[in-house]
Amino acid sequence: APKHAIKEAQHLAALAFGADKTFFVTNGSTCSIQSAMLAISTPGGKFAISRDVHKSVIGAMIITGGHPVYIDVEVDEQFQIPLGPTPDSLRDTLNNHPDVEGIIFTNPNTYGVSPKVDLLVALARNYDKIVLVDEAHGAHLPFHEDLPISGLEAGADIVVSGAHKTLPAMTQTSLLHLKGDKVKGEDIARALTILETTSPSYILMASLDMARKVAATIGREL
Repeated sequence: APKHAIKEAQHLAALAFGADKTFFVTNGSTCSIQSAMLAISTPGGKFAISRDVHKSVIGAMIITGGHPVYIDVEVDEQFQIPLGPTPDSLRDTLNNHPDVEGIIFTNPNTYGVSPKVDLLVALARNYDKIVLVDEAHGAHLPFHEDLPISGLEAGADIVVSGAHKTLPAMTQTSLLHLKGDKVKGEDIARALTILETTSPSYILMASLDMARKVAATIGREL
């Protein structure tokens, strides 16, 4: 229940990233992802998750009691690295499992590869599914037009930005963004109170605010 400086700082972050609402998280993007999944899940519910997701998503499946349904990813044969899910693989998953509650994929993955985020989000919209994009390595994406499209720009419901990887913020800082009305901010807030420390570091929150200012003012130049 932020007030005053923290509330204003989160509001400025939402404006900078193109979100409707942004939460400062000091337990890392792992906490952001797991809180988001806890907020949107029902006991035993299914999630369509990309095969190259971070282990925090698997942890969230354990926490929520959910069941993963995997979206196949392309693999680069020369370098043997995943290239992310394709619209066709997502469509196949949704056709085979129409009861999934949400879709989760990574942008970019740990090798720097971004999938076709705009097409994946548009496809999810056609099936009326909630989309969570893990942008733990993509907090910089909204700040230059030549970079791959961000989940927020594509219209995803929830996007997690790992601020300490590509922005000048301290380690274990994260931003949890909401866009649209499919996910309620109060549900996210309740989930965060369960999984996040009740004594968040003001130093870490201040570093998030400073990183937001850098990104918003000189991010494109940098």
